[in-house]
Amino acid sequence: MNIETEYSSTNNQTYLNTASCGLISKSTLTAMQTYNERFMEHGSVVAEDWMMNKWESCRTTVADFFGAIVEQTALIPNFSFGYNAVLETVGPKKVLVYENDYPSLLLPLQLKGFELNTFTSSNNFDFDLNEIEDIIRKENIELLVISHVQFRTGYKANLEQLGNLCKKYNVIFIVDATQSAGAVSIDFNALPIDALLFSNYKWLNAGMGTGTLLIKQSILEQFEPKIGGFGSFIQENDSLVYKPSILSFQPSHPNVPGCEALKQAISEKQDLGIKSIEKHNKDLLRQLIIGLEEKEIPIFGAYHSDQRAGYVCLPFTEQQFELLKKNRVIATFRNNSLRIGPHFYNTSDHINRFLELV
Repeated sequence: MNIETEYSSTNNQTYLNTASCGLISKSTLTAMQTYNERFMEHGSVVAEDWMMNKWESCRTTVADFFGAIVEQTALIPNFSFGYNAVLETVGPKKVLVYENDYPSLLLPLQLKGFELNTFTSSNNFDFDLNEIEDIIRKENIELLVISHVQFRTGYKANLEQLGNLCKKYNVIFIVDATQSAGAVSIDFNALPIDALLFSNYKWLNAGMGTGTLLIKQSILEQFEPKIGGFGSFIQENDSLVYKPSILSFQPSHPNVPGCEALKQAISEKQDLGIKSIEKHNKDLLRQLIIGLEEKEIPIFGAYHSDQRAGYVCLPFTEQQFELLKKNRVIATFRNNSLRIGPHFYNTSDHINRFLELV
């Protein structure tokens, strides 16, 4: 893939806002348009062909990329849709969460009657595994829900350590990977995670309107899905017979252009190699952090923390942000904090341009 051609918009702006929304490639746009053009001409013929003959291959592509199997994989509209469905399925429990995690992760737990327990961070960045274990043990926690990467700071949780802790105490472990999927290597079946969910429009660069849900078979066997649709039935003779499975979580009429975009976006990452993308992003982030440290500009977390994902957050002012916008540097400014993160289509020049402006 020619990155410069596929992502030509990076030539006239400094786009460092993938943590908010990832750019899509020209080929990904073409994949969506091609389906819509065929649908415009042929309607049901094209729609039914996709659902009968191509849906499964799209699920398989996603499953393979994340180290899962297709029987664990559902294509969903977004993180929130799948997350709420999973919470309905496992039912109210004593849950442990990080007190400053993403609101869309915390609110459904409150609305559905889960008994919330929270843990804190002494420096608003790192997690204390001993504190988490202490709460799990003392409060008889049944469920741990966490974002792989914290949206306010870029802190990346150690999923293996947390998952092993959950296994030790028989705690269900659910992870939101919206801020890591597509940026770092994730091997679902090699990790002690029960359910992994994410929207696909950030680091996967698949555009809006699709998400992914991966669930271990043990959870599917223990808890019957509390959501149903066409995927909950199998054809036996002339009848539709209810058979709950991972497909119960999958809408009966998906966003097909979005699924085509997802398949193309994953294909591009397979060509580049997710390990290579991860290294590229890490190298650019290191360049960025070294530059900020040299300028004595503070950031959230230690300058050279190993537990940082694809972006960095730093205190910022409205005036500074206006200067960035004036110079076509795209980033997120929220609550007097700037969030910036490079992805595979960014270059060392993009980092230098940002550093010159701050």
